[in-house]
Amino acid sequence: MTPICSVLIASRNRPESLKAAIDSFLDTAEEPGRVEIIVRVHDDDPGTLDWARSRPSRIRVVIGDTDRGYESASDFINCIAAVSKGDWLWGASDDGRVHTQGWDRILEDRLPDPRTACQLLKSSFPMSQLCIFTRGFYWALGHFGLTEHGDTYAGSLARVAGIEETVDIDYRHLDLPSVCQRDRKNTWAQFRSEEVARCFNVD
Repeated sequence: MTPICSVLIASRNRPESLKAAIDSFLDTAEEPGRVEIIVRVHDDDPGTLDWARSRPSRIRVVIGDTDRGYESASDFINCIAAVSKGDWLWGASDDGRVHTQGWDRILEDRLPDPRTACQLLKSSFPMSQLCIFTRGFYWALGHFGLTEHGDTYAGSLARVAGIEETVDIDYRHLDLPSVCQRDRKNTWAQFRSEEVARCFNVD
């Protein structure tokens, strides 16, 4: 049976938090057997690789190199999105936790055919960071994101297209210290540059 949702997590150096993140998805789902979990792991991260060797077999893992680190976050998510099978795609993180029981049923009841419909969901809960979109929207885009802030990228496109909706699913980040050091001022300056304006020009 087709998974209701594919949960996509790119993780690095946080195996304990990663396990808790996965548990929060499965423990709150009404049908955990129809939740597909796919994790992207770095080949130079021994702690997470140890977790991967002993993980439950139902959790899918893709192992790859570090590439350009945080700047390659979109590549990491895109590669696991490409092998996903769910009707919905959820760009999650290893420090995120689901706080809504039956979230998978909420998604299943949302649309008659998410594989043809284009819709992106944001949470109705304050401070909840959520980015879930239909298989149809993923196929229309051809990727999950083109920047390290994939949720902002996809959300901006969906807002302009009038297909962004809210949903009563509460998902929150723990705001753990970043495993990658990044100059955020320069990051946003990059997004405003002429070079990437063709893929991130939403103002």
